[in-house]
Amino acid sequence: MKYILDKLHLNFDEQSSQISLINLSKYSHVKKVILLSGKSKSGKDYLGKSLTDNLPSLLLHIKRHGDENPSDNLGQNMIQDPTLFCRRMIEENDQLCLSYPIWIINDVKYPIEIEFFKKIFDDRVLLVRIEASNETRQKRGWNDQIDIDESQLDSNIQWSFIFSNNEEENFPEQITNLMKMINSS
Repeated sequence: MKYILDKLHLNFDEQSSQISLINLSKYSHVKKVILLSGKSKSGKDYLGKSLTDNLPSLLLHIKRHGDENPSDNLGQNMIQDPTLFCRRMIEENDQLCLSYPIWIINDVKYPIEIEFFKKIFDDRVLLVRIEASNETRQKRGWNDQIDIDESQLDSNIQWSFIFSNNEEENFPEQITNLMKMINSS
């Protein structure tokens, strides 16, 4: 198809074509897609679990295999289709995705992942950044010598909610405020 479009000098948006592989009408029931982003040991898993305990929601994890090694086949696939792991996550959890009005996607690292979900769910996407100090992260087992997941997300991202997850912060109050935001729209 791309070859034909190129020959006809028509624009071809690779990402849009990949998104079109997903039957969007199947997911019209989804009210919110919460994208959790943060550094290692910042509390993404804990926050995701806390939200699913209090909301009719599904916690999903983007399983990236090969993105750290572009020389292998999966790494090459990600270079050719950076939304591969997002689509695969939805496809592998299709029945569960059909059952929940709120999806919580844990460990969003790349701007293309945010763009992917925004193209599908538009204003139903809520971007949540979880932050914790290096000292707090070290107490949780983070080792700065092996920190491989520094966020690829730039500072231009407009976060819907920034969750401060240091030990002196008020976790219950923040989660209450976040849940109000989720339920308000």
